[in-house]
Amino acid sequence: MAVRVSNDAGVSFCIDSTEVTVSQYQVFVDAKKGDMSGQITPDCDFNTTYEPRTEDGGAPPRSAQGDIPVGLVDWCDAYAYCKWANKRLCGRIGGGPAPFALPGDATESQWMFACSAGGAHPYAYGATFDTNACNDGETYSDIAPVKKFPKCTGGFPGLFDMSGNVEEWEDSCDGQGHCNTRGGSAWDERYTKDHKEVFSCGVTFGDDWIDERYEDVGFRCCSP
Repeated sequence: MAVRVSNDAGVSFCIDSTEVTVSQYQVFVDAKKGDMSGQITPDCDFNTTYEPRTEDGGAPPRSAQGDIPVGLVDWCDAYAYCKWANKRLCGRIGGGPAPFALPGDATESQWMFACSAGGAHPYAYGATFDTNACNDGETYSDIAPVKKFPKCTGGFPGLFDMSGNVEEWEDSCDGQGHCNTRGGSAWDERYTKDHKEVFSCGVTFGDDWIDERYEDVGFRCCSP
């Protein structure tokens, strides 16, 4: 399900209401049947499988939990899924990649616009950090099923988990192999000193490599 977001200035597009789930992603894997054609070249020439995989090639431990956000997918997997679904990995408003160096610009990034209600507030749910609103690792011990946190909505009605749960790949790369991830994950509080800032809409993790797969990094799609 997608949500249409818009403002009075004429910005309008659709964004998935939740992160893509394990069950949704499995439909894509089954449909592709190992066909890897249509990927971005040469950036994704390394990618030989859409199957979620751990670093040692193993299957993800939560593969049976269909309503969990899919993880262990690299940037190329996310891009290919959205293309297959007749959508696009969320990028620049109007088309193409979002500027890598301008993650907090709600006039450029679809993801930032949607999360911040067009730049109106720093967190998906409002102006002030609320550790009880989303899955930020304080009130829940693991990555959760989508929509488990009903207060974690925004910046527009019907959008869930724009903050916490899993980070989300964005179509926003630096041309050197790094791509932005958004929103923070339920595990980020374990590794960061400034806990609340990693969950704000404008903060990205720009040191993630295009070919990396993490259990706490997923994605959602936009259109057009």
